[in-house]
Amino acid sequence: TAKSQALTHTGCPTGTVAPFVAKSDLYSSDNEVNTFTIYPNPNNGNFEISIQLKDTDHSLSTISISNIFGNIVKKITVGSLNGKIEASVRNLNLPKGIYFVNYNFGKSNQNIKMIIN
Repeated sequence: TAKSQALTHTGCPTGTVAPFVAKSDLYSSDNEVNTFTIYPNPNNGNFEISIQLKDTDHSLSTISISNIFGNIVKKITVGSLNGKIEASVRNLNLPKGIYFVNYNFGKSNQNIKMIIN
């Protein structure tokens, strides 16, 4: 016999990004606006990361890739040049699935959902 069950979705938590969205505006506590882009998304483990910072400081920032369980599977440290960060990720040998790319720079912190297929 078949059973059915009704599910009710009450909404996604604040900050959740749909998998087809690869661009996000970031708002830090001092109202800086930054743009964080991953392309292509979905991808096969090869992708580009582009971050435009309002702050043109040459400080280091951290980009980490986590699986759906929150385990960091890759960490990248990059510096900004004139407020722009560009990173190419190649041959990321991870199983197909959903991952989160986290960007952390000073007071700004943002996650984008990424799919490897």
